[in-house]
Amino acid sequence: MNITKETLNQFRKDFATSVKDLESKYGIQINIGNIRYDKSGFKSNFEVKNLDVETGAPVISQIDEYRATMMLSNIKEVLKHGVIGKKFTTVRNETVTVTGYKHGRKNCFVIELATEPGKTYMCAPAYLKSYIS
Repeated sequence: MNITKETLNQFRKDFATSVKDLESKYGIQINIGNIRYDKSGFKSNFEVKNLDVETGAPVISQIDEYRATMMLSNIKEVLKHGVIGKKFTTVRNETVTVTGYKHGRKNCFVIELATEPGKTYMCAPAYLKSYIS
């Protein structure tokens, strides 16, 4: 097998198709994670979630629900202070500018260090919250 990004994308689709019967039989959802590869092979993790009998949606644990609620709360708190474009000095005495926000990520705020202009990093809302409180 010639392992390329394209063949792995096709593998992902084929995998999803091949597990449809298992998902139906057991009332689960199977998702394949990130695939890491080189010329000798590839590896990945997969996640199996129980589906709600009535809705068919994945069952969300109380812990996952709590984490999502806390993350959303932190994001709202940080955005309320209008942090985009603001500069902060970190505990390492580095000047950081918040340059953006990317929805749907755990580390959703884009920051840039003054010492590395043009290079950006992602950070969690809790990190920024500690500087605005």
